[in-house]
Order: sequence, then structure tokens, then C-alpha cells
Amino acid sequence: MRTYTDHNTTPLAFHKLFLWLWIPLGMLVEIYNLYSDLSDYSMYALVYADALYIYFFEVIVLVISIILRIVIFCGLRKWKPYSWFAIHIKNIMLIIYSFFFIAFFITTIY
Repeated sequence: MRTYTDHNTTPLAFHKLFLWLWIPLGMLVEIYNLYSDLSDYSMYALVYADALYIYFFEVIVLVISIILRIVIFCGLRKWKPYSWFAIHIKNIMLIIYSFFFIAFFITTIY
């Protein structure tokens, strides 16, 4: 039986697509989002004056997400197992981030 830990016998089409396309494109999008968030700080300070912690939470999540993408990219290139854990940590972090913003917007509506 073939195992997916041996890169000589593993089908690598998805792995290469994920490594060379989705990780760098996602990193560029997150860098752009971080840049736009940091450049629009004055707008955030005016609109969300009482809830400025949301702005800082979003910036922290973007910085951690960019760092995790770098770790994932380096780990997948060298077939290191920590990249698998970094992918799951990033996915869990984004789920928590999404629930946090859903809860925030629901509480601001009502």
C-alpha cells in the first residue's frame, strides 16, 4: 500500500497547486488586506470608536495568518510535518475569527 508520506509515490497535483498557487495568492491577499486596514486606521477610529478592539483583532489575525502561510509554504516545500499542523491551526483560527465577526455584527444589529 502506498503511503502519502513518500513524495516519490504520492500524487502531487493538488500538493503543487496548493503550494505554488493558493498559498502565495492567499498571502498576497492577506498582505493587501493588512495594508488597507493599516492605511484606513483613521476611518476605523471614527466609525468604530467604541469598538476599536475589533480593528486590532483583525490586524492581529492577519499578521498571524501571514506568518502561518509562510510557515506552511516553507514546510510544504521541504515535506515537514509541522506544515500540516500549521494548516489546521490556520483553519481553526479563521473559523474562530469568522464566528467572532458574526457575533459582533449580530449584536450590533440588535
